[in-house]
Amino acid sequence: MPTAAAAIAAGFAAALRVRGVPVTFVRGEDEISIPLAILGRTEWEAPQRDGYVAKFVSVDVLFPPTDLVLDDALIEPEQGDRIRWTLAGVVRTYELLGQPGIPPARIDNDRTFWRCHTKLVTEEEEPA
Repeated sequence: MPTAAAAIAAGFAAALRVRGVPVTFVRGEDEISIPLAILGRTEWEAPQRDGYVAKFVSVDVLFPPTDLVLDDALIEPEQGDRIRWTLAGVVRTYELLGQPGIPPARIDNDRTFWRCHTKLVTEEEEPA
């Protein structure tokens, strides 16, 4: 009988096959090709000192933790790492960025996928 973790893993694998796009994870000079990742978003609010509420939106990149290997070791995403992908001839680069009380990346309880919160830092036409 499937467990909840197995069902989540199967659902995530199916979503990757249907909605996945190839991305490149960048840490300094090192690059890791991630065959398929899902693009999403997170919205949250943070009260400010002046009584206003600031709204934040991040572009999220979800991928299996087993895809994040550097020098034969699994690594964890960190603030300042970058993720880039190409859509419609435009190369977009996003930087991992946490918000107050929200880390730049988190892994689900069953270690099925990383969810990296990012912000757009560059957009360039794909080289010919």
